[in-house]
Amino acid sequence: MTQNIKYIFRSRREVTEELLNDCARLFAEHYGRWGKCGHNPGAPISLSASHLRKLVDREGGFACLAFESERLLGYAFGMHVPGEHGLTSWVTQLVVDTKYQNKKIASTLLGGVWAFSDNFAWGLVSANPFAIRALEAATRRRCDRALIKERLPTVRSIVSSAADYLADADLIVDNTQCVGNTGFFLDHSNVAAMLKDASATFPWQLGDLNEGEEWLGVTFASQQPRPLSFEEFERLRAAASETVARAFDRMAIGALEGNHVWTKHTQHETNFLTHHLALSAGCRVLDLGCGSGRHSAELAAAGMIVTAVDRSSNWLEAAKRLAKSRSVDINFVLDDIRTLDLGTHFDAVLCLYDVVGSFPDDADNGAIIATLAKHLRTGGRFAISTMNRCVSEKIAEYEADVPRLPSAITKVEASTDMEKTGNIWDPKSMLVDRTTGLVYRRERFKAGDELPVEMIVTDRRYYPKELQTWCEREGLEVDCVNPVALGKWDEALDSEDIKAKEILCIGSRR
Repeated sequence: MTQNIKYIFRSRREVTEELLNDCARLFAEHYGRWGKCGHNPGAPISLSASHLRKLVDREGGFACLAFESERLLGYAFGMHVPGEHGLTSWVTQLVVDTKYQNKKIASTLLGGVWAFSDNFAWGLVSANPFAIRALEAATRRRCDRALIKERLPTVRSIVSSAADYLADADLIVDNTQCVGNTGFFLDHSNVAAMLKDASATFPWQLGDLNEGEEWLGVTFASQQPRPLSFEEFERLRAAASETVARAFDRMAIGALEGNHVWTKHTQHETNFLTHHLALSAGCRVLDLGCGSGRHSAELAAAGMIVTAVDRSSNWLEAAKRLAKSRSVDINFVLDDIRTLDLGTHFDAVLCLYDVVGSFPDDADNGAIIATLAKHLRTGGRFAISTMNRCVSEKIAEYEADVPRLPSAITKVEASTDMEKTGNIWDPKSMLVDRTTGLVYRRERFKAGDELPVEMIVTDRRYYPKELQTWCEREGLEVDCVNPVALGKWDEALDSEDIKAKEILCIGSRR
């Protein structure tokens, strides 16, 4: 994905006239030209902002948009169409600046429309075969002409709800074609070449186009999805670090709405830390992965000198607002704690709530512990909490050797828990790989301005002894490494107790 491009989501009522004017400009400059039977053959096709308003301002309508700085690079108008069989996500228009082709902008925008995996169907009408292939890639299903024909009455109902021009279209689905006669006479001179390229890997099932026609592409949840390939799995692994960052950034939005149970025990946790880390007014404390800054704010209010670090701008802005509301001074740093070097030492360092373990690779999590040790003065105290691997393996509903069987991930039930409640312990939403200690979840994020998205989030969970070994490797002396329950850090539990979802490690630097 191209860097410095921001993707945002707007409901139909949030699409302003200014934004529609930008969309109309982009359409006129980059959509295409009229064909020989069009209104003005060879001339660029243009649509007014008021015409675009009719496309997006419908019940269930929305826009997914791509910006570089303030410049609009692409947009997709979409519809969520309810029906007796469930929800269908439909693309009514897609336009991308031609200078930014092959930058994955179109596929990202389309992913924002076809975001979730439990729809009844997904679809679009397009004269671009690569848009059809994007639909097939996003849903991991093929546009099956026979199945579309079988369900044509339902498809007609969906299409007619999506846009007026589609309501009037004649859908032709037979043994040779799967098209909509929309009467939109776009220049087809490049279609044959695009179709040849799009058919290089997989046979084309939707037939040819005549003038004024566009292909009708629909996939259905009832179709057996194509297995996740090893190459796709490797791409997911390669993007794991970025996925972690995006997931925690999106998680911040839900947490700030006050629905995350794990945020309710700040006072108990701060009292525990103050006692066991021997903290008092004037102590210098470093909070790594500070999140909303709730521990930092309490410690600063008690007179401690606090530096709080997080790589998520969403979390850090929330932490700054909290500090302001509490009238406390905190030194906030936006940085990656795996490589952080503040050039100073602290009396105590905190790394709480699964910051260690949030990355799937041991090297990344080990780098966080190394950062903690580097910033802790000799004799200084530390506290780390991670997720308990013992309980994860005990309660998870799914188990697989994921590198050998990557499609096992797709069997996991998709969840909105990470965004809405912060609960990442629902057994139905967890797949454990016992060979690696990794836990896989499919998490959905819808709140805020960013595109709706479904991500495979992977985290690393530890046995108590593993965490102790990591700390000792970095020259830290461990006093205790206890399985604990939420809000009851002063009560050590057995590591197999399903209430003991966290491992709390307390110690000092030798």
